[in-house]
Amino acid sequence: MNRRIATLEQALALIDKVAPTLATEEVSLDAALARVLCEEIRANRHEPASARAAMDGYALRSVDTAGASSDRPLFFEIVGNASAGRTPSCEVGRRQATVISTGAVLPPGADAVIPHEQVLPAPGGIQVSSALAAGAWTSQPGVDFQQGEHLLSKGAILQAAELTVIAALGRRAVLVRRRPRVAILATGDELAEPGSTAHPDKVFASNLQTVLQLVRIWGGEVITAAVVRDTLAAVVASIDEMRGLDLIVTTGGTGKGGKDFIAAAVTSLMGKIHFAGVRMTPGKQTLLASLGKTLLFALPGRPTAVFAALQELVRPALLRMLGLSCTRVPEVKATLCQAVENSRKEMLALLPCRLTFTVDGAQVWPLDRQAGGMFASMLASNALLRLDPGEIRGSGEQVAVQMVNLGLSALCYFTDKGQQIQQRPPCGK
Repeated sequence: MNRRIATLEQALALIDKVAPTLATEEVSLDAALARVLCEEIRANRHEPASARAAMDGYALRSVDTAGASSDRPLFFEIVGNASAGRTPSCEVGRRQATVISTGAVLPPGADAVIPHEQVLPAPGGIQVSSALAAGAWTSQPGVDFQQGEHLLSKGAILQAAELTVIAALGRRAVLVRRRPRVAILATGDELAEPGSTAHPDKVFASNLQTVLQLVRIWGGEVITAAVVRDTLAAVVASIDEMRGLDLIVTTGGTGKGGKDFIAAAVTSLMGKIHFAGVRMTPGKQTLLASLGKTLLFALPGRPTAVFAALQELVRPALLRMLGLSCTRVPEVKATLCQAVENSRKEMLALLPCRLTFTVDGAQVWPLDRQAGGMFASMLASNALLRLDPGEIRGSGEQVAVQMVNLGLSALCYFTDKGQQIQQRPPCGK
């Protein structure tokens, strides 16, 4: 059993080592939003498959418009009507045109479209007063994508644009990474279930919501969330019942008090403790263990510590299970608006901050964790500033700030695993 305290970097390295990549599953496109793609997507045909009108107007032969001008308009006879979704029923000959709607296939003979507003009506036809180039106001075959073209890579986070492209291939389902199945247990005799009538000495188990909501936005599936009493037997039984899931997250019971039973419960269940503490504040008393194939993160009970440990440690584990290589908390450069200091000489400090984006660039304001209480700090903060032991940063300095509360979809701003269609010259050029 390893009971050592780890640095944050050591803890992250251990998480990378022990967090398994989960299996794949096929889901419908309707259920694939924010899922991790596990197959390469290539075009199975040209899109569009044939030349189509890009505007409502008239389809005609561009060669017949040569010499047309406002002083010398040319007459074109209307010989038919082409609408989207139907095969053209007639061929366009010399000085002929068909009415055509946006998205309709060009009829045989036609190679250009002129919009309604650029012609004048005439008995039995239209007058054209400007010359057109071949392909004018049309979408050529393969202009969106060409058969066999690489569209999306494995590891892409599926969002509206990616799902639109997959749907354009005619597909109804896609291969994605299975979601991590997670149990959440809040330990403590002082805890009351939200919704119950609590004694004044009790506190509601708000940590359940903190863990549940963040696990969900990071791609996890919460199977259960419950309060557990402060006895070794109750903790052992609750953890044992959840074995077989991918991840168990507990809050409370990681200290050295007489009712802190998490480590003892792991030992009782023959689990392996990878670390029992991380040199960071808040979140120092975080424990990571394995129970067979199930990972267990035991977080402290204080809400601010729960939040920090989730961001720094649990999030990377979930993203690793989803097969993602970019697992660290995203950072941006910002101007520090107030001097800060980490007076701890042996501990990494995670300072809650307020990050704003202005016309002058990103700015970050450190928050006083004592002012207004911990819940006021949680509501006001949207970022964390990491300070090394003993580090001092002055007002006006550029600092790297961690952006918190970001779900999987936000990764498109920090990686290239989004839509992969490359810019290329138009077809035929």
